[in-house]
Amino acid sequence: MACREGLSLAADWYVRNVILETDCKSLVGMLQSKEGLKSRLHFIDKEAQEFGNRLPAWSVNPTRREKNGAAHELAYLAKHTEHAAVWHMRCPVCIE
Repeated sequence: MACREGLSLAADWYVRNVILETDCKSLVGMLQSKEGLKSRLHFIDKEAQEFGNRLPAWSVNPTRREKNGAAHELAYLAKHTEHAAVWHMRCPVCIE
């Protein structure tokens, strides 16, 4: 869901190439696949692909969990925040 939301925001606000990184290998495979999925995540994958296709170019790359500290800090922040937040042109203090 977070990757889909990230691609959605990028498609709305950003007009450059986007590189999406995740430590979830199955998500990388799902988003890189050009074949239709037959899982309950099909609609999320389809939306993510559609958002990505609105960008000039995008890719999804695997990253090691220990290299993905910013994502884990943001996930922790999201769990402890009652409102939605988007940081444009800067990042939250927890990942600076």
